[in-house]
Amino acid sequence: MSLGLDTFVGDPISGFTLESADYAAVGQRIARAGLPTVFIFEGGYAVAAVGVNAVNVLEGFVDFRPHPSLSNPPHNWSDIG
Repeated sequence: MSLGLDTFVGDPISGFTLESADYAAVGQRIARAGLPTVFIFEGGYAVAAVGVNAVNVLEGFVDFRPHPSLSNPPHNWSDIG
């Protein structure tokens, strides 16, 4: 997974609007795919926030607990809420 944190609202070279707290939800959505995952850091230029945002993604990914009714992981991206 390409982990480009330049989507942060405070990034000096982008126009995205993600807040630090949003990155945990990003990690959860990635985890919901139920696939083996490797994160490759690619960028993020709001130096003071890069570490916080990266940790939030990883914590969201690790802390994800699938709903008990999900006996099988999703098979298509459209199956991921």
